[in-house]
Amino acid sequence: MVGAIPGLFTVALIFLITRFAVRILGLWFHAIEVGRAEARWIYPETAQPTRRLVTTLLWLFAAVVAYPYLPGSQTEAFKGSACSWGSW
Repeated sequence: MVGAIPGLFTVALIFLITRFAVRILGLWFHAIEVGRAEARWIYPETAQPTRRLVTTLLWLFAAVVAYPYLPGSQTEAFKGSACSWGSW
């Protein structure tokens, strides 16, 4: 169990960094939506759906990055579940 602590710490750190990034981007997209900020590539009408897509992609990326640090991710049980998902 003690050997899993560094990996869990890394997963927690990835979670916190992602949460911070999502909040910052959420504030930025909200500012665009209400007209306090402006970006050439995004319109105020599309700021909310774009925020949702970016947030989803960030969390998926964080999950992919954190996966190897989860305790037991290198076991055959995890490898088997990954293979069964990949065969869809």
